[in-house]
Amino acid sequence: MDLADLAALHHLTPQQVIHLHSAALYRVYMIGFMPGFAYLGGLDPRLHTSRRESPRLKTPAGSISIGGIQTAVGSVKAPSGWHLIGRTPRPGSRDAVFIQHRRPYPFYASLRGHLYTSAGARRLSSRLDMAIMANGLEVLTPGVYTTVQDEGRFGFEDCGVPPSGAMDEMSSSIANALVGNQVSTGVLEFTLTGATLRLTGTAPCRFAVTGDMQLTLDDRPLSTHCRHIMLPGSTLRVIRACSGARGYLAATPGTVPRQASQPAQRLMPQRERLPGRLVAGPQQGHFGQAGLACFLAGEYRVSGESDRMGYRLSGPPVPHLQGFNIVSDAISRDSIQIPGNGQPIIAMNDRQTTGGYPKIATVIRADLARLGQQKPGDSLRFEQVSVEKAESLWIGRHQHMQRWLGELHEAVLRG
Repeated sequence: MDLADLAALHHLTPQQVIHLHSAALYRVYMIGFMPGFAYLGGLDPRLHTSRRESPRLKTPAGSISIGGIQTAVGSVKAPSGWHLIGRTPRPGSRDAVFIQHRRPYPFYASLRGHLYTSAGARRLSSRLDMAIMANGLEVLTPGVYTTVQDEGRFGFEDCGVPPSGAMDEMSSSIANALVGNQVSTGVLEFTLTGATLRLTGTAPCRFAVTGDMQLTLDDRPLSTHCRHIMLPGSTLRVIRACSGARGYLAATPGTVPRQASQPAQRLMPQRERLPGRLVAGPQQGHFGQAGLACFLAGEYRVSGESDRMGYRLSGPPVPHLQGFNIVSDAISRDSIQIPGNGQPIIAMNDRQTTGGYPKIATVIRADLARLGQQKPGDSLRFEQVSVEKAESLWIGRHQHMQRWLGELHEAVLRG
């Protein structure tokens, strides 16, 4: 809690801060950052406070916070660079209400809270249940961080719900193509270690695992990037990632194929030894040429505080020219924020939808699969390219992958 420190910064007592904060009538400017995070305008100027130099890894659900000229209430546990001054009732309590854009809300001395529940979140939960039950896979051990992912769910970012989706779209698409699925079909994404799964029911299934993973079926070693058959009662163990961070399992009901599956080309983005290519902006003016040059010349390591939401990098600090606070705006996948401590943060698939640290650059889409395979301890360097070059690289890679996936899909259906 930052209430005492914030009060001291403004030469106030904590009680005065509470009085000033709860006396105002706030208006919801937008819902963003995370589901249910309401940006509120109307904060007393005496409480305007620059964001934290380094964002917290987690803040509790229902936190009341101050960042810059705004205050906010959040309904879920999430990282935050804002200053915590209080808590609301826990989300889901009978005091929770729906928040609407532009509607005014008072804060009472009890700091009564609000909760926003999105239709997208409910739909996601339903999809997870269906994906697991359709394949009849019993999870014996889940691994470090195993999730169900697809191409992402778009259209809910105005509610603070990120698209998510597979961190390495290339590998997830290949897994689906190997078993004859559409590339948009849900897959299991493994991180560092995999899961142990048993096939239940009476029907066999076809499956494929991509990524550089070690795996066995009933204690018999198997190859990745190849279609296999799992019979009812069989146990699949995805043991660990031999390189990179992630692997993918695609499955579909099926019988024994007419002929053995030939291994597909083992395309693994983590084997590309290139700098991460990026385009400058949108707030490169906050750093100037010297700041951008410092960033491009440095070598950074993915810290252990990284996850699907974002990669926190450690390396040469990037200096700011104009401070490290901006009015919160949209954050795209692989935007690179620079908080007050100068250590870059790359927004990943489960990123916040908005943020208030300036963004020095954005990694190009052609390099996203490779970036998604990075793990703590890996080193990264960056290279600037033009927008035109970035578009050309992505179009070329996308067209090549679409042709290759189409040929693979047809070969599987013939087999």
